Amino acid sequence: MNLAAVQASEKAVKEVKEKTKQLDKKIENKADELYRYAQNVDKKTENYHVHSEKRFNALESEMRRSVRQLDSKINRVEKRANAGIASVAAMTNIPFSNINRFSVGVGLGQYRDGSAIALGAQAKLTEKVNVRASTSWNNSEGAVLGAGVAIGW
Repeated sequence: MNLAAVQASEKAVKEVKEKTKQLDKKIENKADELYRYAQNVDKKTENYHVHSEKRFNALESEMRRSVRQLDSKINRVEKRANAGIASVAAMTNIPFSNINRFSVGVGLGQYRDGSAIALGAQAKLTEKVNVRASTSWNNSEGAVLGAGVAIGW
């Protein structure tokens, strides 16, 4: 072999080694860049997870609070409705005398957890006209009033 060919081969090998080192350095830099990017994505994902978890917990708390409020309202309405039914039962069961010109009566009513007492009066204004009024008080601190007129012929 001639010296020029050997030198050219050595130069080519040296250039290949240099380019290989440069490519290795680029690959190493890209690998570092990808690693940092992956860590950044991981941090962002963790932040999103933490934010989502906080938001979910807040929504869950709000939902539980709303359900408790709704349960409380339903219980109050149920108590008032039961007391109202007891009031009407008490008013309905007031006995009146149809043969007397005027009569007064008292009635009691009970429905589930509701209870009531009622007072009523009836008057025969004429042979053909009767009037009646009654009121009741229940354990829901509510009063119920009722009145009526009957005309016969």
